Amino acid sequence: MENPIKYLSAPLFAVGCNGIPTPSRLSKKQSRAKSRFQLFLGLIALAIIYLPHSANATGNGIAGYSGKSVSTCTKCHSTGANPTVTLSGPTSVTSGSTNTYTLTVGGTGNSGMDVASGAGTFTAGTGSKVLNGEVVHSSPSSSHSWTFTWTAPTVTGNTSAILYGAAINSFNGGTGTATLTATVMATAPPPPAHPNLTASPSSLAFSSTMGGASPTAKTISVGSSGSAISYTVASSGSWLSATGSGNTPGSVSVSVNPASLAAGTYNGSVSISSSGAANSPLTVPVTLTVAAAPPPTTANLTATPASLAFSYTAGGASPAGKTISVGSSGGALTYTVASTGTWLSASGGGSTPGNVNLSVNPANMAAGTYNGSVTLSASGASNSPLMVPVTLTVTSTTPPPPPPTTGGTLSVSPTRLVFYAEGTDTPSPQNLSVTGSSAAMSFTAEAFGGSWISVTPSASTTPGKVSVSAYSTGLPAGTYSCVVQIKSGSSARNLEVVLVVGRSGWGGERNDSVVRPFSFEPSGSDTTSASWRRGAGAMRTSTDPANQGLVLVKNRLGSRTAIAGVVVTGAAGSPLSQLSFDLRTDSECSAQAPQFVVITNDNVVHSAGCASGRARALTATGWKRVSFNPGDGSQITPAVKPGTTVKTIALVMDKIAGNGYAVLDNINLNGTFIGKQ
Repeated sequence: MENPIKYLSAPLFAVGCNGIPTPSRLSKKQSRAKSRFQLFLGLIALAIIYLPHSANATGNGIAGYSGKSVSTCTKCHSTGANPTVTLSGPTSVTSGSTNTYTLTVGGTGNSGMDVASGAGTFTAGTGSKVLNGEVVHSSPSSSHSWTFTWTAPTVTGNTSAILYGAAINSFNGGTGTATLTATVMATAPPPPAHPNLTASPSSLAFSSTMGGASPTAKTISVGSSGSAISYTVASSGSWLSATGSGNTPGSVSVSVNPASLAAGTYNGSVSISSSGAANSPLTVPVTLTVAAAPPPTTANLTATPASLAFSYTAGGASPAGKTISVGSSGGALTYTVASTGTWLSASGGGSTPGNVNLSVNPANMAAGTYNGSVTLSASGASNSPLMVPVTLTVTSTTPPPPPPTTGGTLSVSPTRLVFYAEGTDTPSPQNLSVTGSSAAMSFTAEAFGGSWISVTPSASTTPGKVSVSAYSTGLPAGTYSCVVQIKSGSSARNLEVVLVVGRSGWGGERNDSVVRPFSFEPSGSDTTSASWRRGAGAMRTSTDPANQGLVLVKNRLGSRTAIAGVVVTGAAGSPLSQLSFDLRTDSECSAQAPQFVVITNDNVVHSAGCASGRARALTATGWKRVSFNPGDGSQITPAVKPGTTVKTIALVMDKIAGNGYAVLDNINLNGTFIGKQ
């Protein structure tokens, strides 16, 4: 029997730092012997399994043999010729930074490696792993190269760290070593953070006209993030100046001088500088647009009314004379007057504004209609001569009016008329219904207090209607009033008539091209008012820095026909799609106070009282929004037909039922919110 121990003298596996197991070759004889002593060998193998493994024999890499503590791979491997080992990577790094390094070993066989350092930490790459704080191969490598990262230690002063590397080029090959010294530089602490300058608005724009006044100065609010800092200001451009250096928060006044500048656009800037700001200097662009001077305004003559009619009954008294108010747009004009028709005469002339007096002499004229005219001429007017048609109707007989009923009493409805005019539009005529306590009461109708009003007919019988017309052409923006008297015997009814004329750009203020407040109190007492008041608005906005609200007041102690409100211009010719206003919750909200009065181009008057609108609360405390659907007859009476365009719109306090006090803001007209600008 062969000695089994000799089969143990051949190693079952050869294991080294390169991790390459090499099975021993057994002869057939040995194989047969192994079969005969299978049990014995199994016992021997079991004993070998439980024998302690050498820490230096592993195919998955081993730590502690990088050369850092003298030991290298020669502890387990051959001491043959040493291969070339290169350790490459940054030699100067910053504190705590992560950097990439590569270890390369020469030779042709499978290889392994170990890299260590006295400081810092490693992260393995492809084919490697971190073991006991060192980088070792995770399996034998034929590429002879490993790439990994090393994170430098965190230091407060510059120091050095050494990377140690050892590698073999095969199990029986030699061991090569390399070191790399990296200078670790301390990271300087970040400089203290500086605040940033802020400017609001971030840009400015001015506009002017050649030969006109300089635009109003504007203000830039200067602030800073964090602590307060001092700053200085400077401007570019000879036409631009800025003042207001100081400490944040502060303000800079910016003004422009367009004198001697030609028409065009000029760009400049205001620089805000501070040594303590991170974003200094902060530049605010400034633009100045200079428009060419407008051509000389062409003057036009105006005449109110635009036509006149007289009526005469043969054998009766001649009609009373009438007056034409002559005005002009674009400056005063000198005018002359002439008339056509032997029955018509006109006197007047001079400078606008002025009056022309007309009279007719129908004596001996046959029944019929006669047409004549009054001609106004001015050399400086583009529409000269301006002709005003005049008609005279002569009737042969007039049935005598029925005698007034003794003790009869007249009734007239409504008891007050209000006309609203925007621009050059002429308000639509309105009717008065006249009734009497007795049938067929004769009455007369006459207007007192203004040449801008006419009534037709001047006489009739009850029940009847009187048409009242107002003429706004040539009238400055404002509120006008007069009285229409309906009289029968000793019974007389006086009706107040109010004409509110709005003009775009009235008074040179922006808001007056949009909202024109007015009030009317026939008694002359101070019981009604309409005005914008600072601080009374629903909320502060960039377009209304004073937060102004519209305050309408109608005191119960005043006349019941008094009225306060605003004319809302800018809607003429547009279909009505949206209508609302914001109302302070302590305000009256009744059927006619406040209410919208909309006159459409079909001459229908529509009213929308606050109580009929749809109300919802606003985020602004103490305010609500009251909205009206133009097509809903329960909200606007009568409903506005689709496609009907607007002629005029007013918002008024009329017949009050509560405290007679309302504070409003943000009047919504077709999606545009109107407030004091």
